[in-house]
Amino acid sequence: MSAAIYSSPVDKLLTLGKPESVLPEKWPNYLELGLGPEHIPELIRMAIDPEFRGPEAEVESELSSRMTNGCLKNCHQSSG
Repeated sequence: MSAAIYSSPVDKLLTLGKPESVLPEKWPNYLELGLGPEHIPELIRMAIDPEFRGPEAEVESELSSRMTNGCLKNCHQSSG
């Protein structure tokens, strides 16, 4: 994974590892990492990043998508 292509604080997501639960409501509050509505475009880019796609990245891809979606949900809620 190349954290260099993502700015801070979005790049912090790449160091979190697997969520302890698959249930998004039990995930951490990603806003505490400093993420906000201004990071939504970069979070979307992370969610569709080909580096997390494909058979060799199958598990990471699913986890990355879930984490990114959780972040997007937090950011969207904070903007409204």
